Amino acid sequence: MPICRWLTVVLFSLIFKSNVYTQYTCNYCSQADVDAYNSGSFVGSIFVSGSDITNLDAFSEIQTSFSSVVIFSNPLLTDITGLRNLKDAVGSLKILDNPILEKIDLESFQASIELKNNDEVDSLILPSWYLYSLEIQDNESLKYIEASSANGNPVQNIAIVNNPSLEELFFPPEMTTMNSLTISNNPSLTNVDGLRYFSTYNGAINITDNISLNKYCGLWNVVAEDIYFPTNITGNLTNPTNLQILQTGSCGNFIRDLVGYSTLGEALNGIDDYSYIYVARDVELGDPVILPGNKKLTFIIQPSVTMRMDASFTNNAIFINHGSLRFINGNTLTNNGTFAITGEVIFE
Repeated sequence: MPICRWLTVVLFSLIFKSNVYTQYTCNYCSQADVDAYNSGSFVGSIFVSGSDITNLDAFSEIQTSFSSVVIFSNPLLTDITGLRNLKDAVGSLKILDNPILEKIDLESFQASIELKNNDEVDSLILPSWYLYSLEIQDNESLKYIEASSANGNPVQNIAIVNNPSLEELFFPPEMTTMNSLTISNNPSLTNVDGLRYFSTYNGAINITDNISLNKYCGLWNVVAEDIYFPTNITGNLTNPTNLQILQTGSCGNFIRDLVGYSTLGEALNGIDDYSYIYVARDVELGDPVILPGNKKLTFIIQPSVTMRMDASFTNNAIFINHGSLRFINGNTLTNNGTFAITGEVIFE
């Protein structure tokens, strides 16, 4: 980070943010306090806040906190790898207002986590966590979130709010149940594909005011389970109904009549007239055997998806291209019905 920007960040933090978290009182209030820690692997609570604290290396022996761990308002803190052996916080882990902290690399942890006002953190990866809840808010540079719940238990709440650079989030297959979900005001987020493995929500889904968000296949499982499930989807680039999410199909699959297939060949196998095919991921058609030919299909290429044609194809009904349709080696598409194009067509 350039020195002038570093000074600006630190000065801004000291002047404008130093009293944001007045509800907390530090018990490690300086680098000297941190360095003096020698109490072994168990600790009652950790509240770290100090104008000269740069690292938490002295905490490397701590494995369990019987209360909360709160790292707040540390203008010079650059990493928290000193907490790498901490596995369990009976309360929660809160990382708040650390303006030049760049890296959060805690591999295994049992806690709720709150990440707020850490302007230089660009990714949050929590690979083996026993995650109870997750609140991520006001992190200027955060682009990627990956979090797991290793015990497979339901996640109570997930709230992802006001992260202007956030582009992608991912929760792995073992995470299938949560209570409530809020994703709001993340202007760079274009999809919620990372929610694809959640099939059960015990509370509300609120996805609002994400001005670039236009892909919702990550909600397909839950609306397939209950088409009437209450969702609040407003103020985004597109705001589909549950039925529209269902019709668009599940993430990473090719959909034939609302049933997901792992390959386009499977979806096209034995296709009947008047069926519809949703192409929901990039594909190349190079095997004429899998092309149905001369059927009356509704064939839809989703936005941001590329289909390359290395075999000719004839359709007699509806062909809609919202993505990118590319023809190679002289192959062409003949459609004897409605042919709608909002995307691009390229002959290579």
